Amino acid sequence: MARLKKIQGYGIEVSNRYVKEDVLILPDGNIIERGDMFKVRGKNRFGVGEWGLTFKFNYLVTDTKSGNIYVECFEMFRGRAGVMRAFPIDRIKRIPKKRSKRVRRTTD
Repeated sequence: MARLKKIQGYGIEVSNRYVKEDVLILPDGNIIERGDMFKVRGKNRFGVGEWGLTFKFNYLVTDTKSGNIYVECFEMFRGRAGVMRAFPIDRIKRIPKKRSKRVRRTTD
């Protein structure tokens, strides 16, 4: 069997079609940066929700041809990144960052 010919220009069209950003600003003013954890609220188009799952933010992707905007992320399972998923912005819910423990002062 012969080797397939490479299609010229295919990669250029795909790379120009999608614009990726590292920061997402939610409608309520919260900022999610690359690597931050978040949850997904509501149900998808099949009527099934992502109950109890956390996700790690990767990119905010804009499709310049159709105008769709969605969030690209990794599903987290036992502290490891798993499957890459994509969700619309209106379903994203930020998890508050953990605060450092307050050090008690003792009087000597």
